[in-house]
Amino acid sequence: MIKHRLNSLCAASPEVRAAIEEAVREFNGTPGEPRSFDLLDSLIEQQAYRLAFWRVAAEEINYRRFFDINELAAIRMELPEVFQATHQVLFQLLAEGKATGLRIDHPDGLRDPSGYFRAIQHSYVLAQADFRCAGGSPAKDAGEELAQQVADRLPVDSVWPLYVVAEKILSRGESLPRDWAVDGTTGYDFLNAVNGLFVDADNREAFDRTYQSFTGATADFQHMVGAAKKMTMLVSMVSEINSLAHQLDRIAERNRCCRDFTLNSLNLCPA
Repeated sequence: MIKHRLNSLCAASPEVRAAIEEAVREFNGTPGEPRSFDLLDSLIEQQAYRLAFWRVAAEEINYRRFFDINELAAIRMELPEVFQATHQVLFQLLAEGKATGLRIDHPDGLRDPSGYFRAIQHSYVLAQADFRCAGGSPAKDAGEELAQQVADRLPVDSVWPLYVVAEKILSRGESLPRDWAVDGTTGYDFLNAVNGLFVDADNREAFDRTYQSFTGATADFQHMVGAAKKMTMLVSMVSEINSLAHQLDRIAERNRCCRDFTLNSLNLCPA
């Protein structure tokens, strides 16, 4: 709206347009004249963020994000007001029957995945009650009671009110957390098993020889997996590791038995 009004003003007033263009020229500075950028530098210093080369984010970023993609910043979904604001339309669609289930991508990135899934089930029941009856009616009170039962119940006890699946790739021998209020995963583990039907295991040694002759790598597969995970943690996820190390350092400082664990030693644990 502000851009639209400013555009209309510039179109109607050549004087205003000329003043804005001159101000932009002054702020942009002149290449080869370092002092001409002082005005822009002063403006940037007043912002709530620090302008930096994008590669700096790998070590100094101070917010949660999706892997190492800076633009996909995480929001504090663990705050009730944030949860309600971001899910309001979603629960309305569910209550109206326009949606019948949810797929939650990358729940491991949440601060409290278990609490988040329970909040979804709890809010879904309340949304159903709100949609079907007027506020304050006995039916809504019953909805509140049912929602509380949902919040207290474990998935092993009964079926959840809302069908929810989580996008989580389970490693061999890994089980879905029992305290997640979901009906299962999106099926990557199943698809991986099905994909095995199209792979002839008898050709493994031939493929190993071809791969080794082409790459020159002879390392054990499990060793390569471990090295790749460590590289991801120390390169792509280094800012998250640094953040966790600082939190752990603050915890250690509060206990006289742990104060001699330095920040550097705590930060080197993943390696």
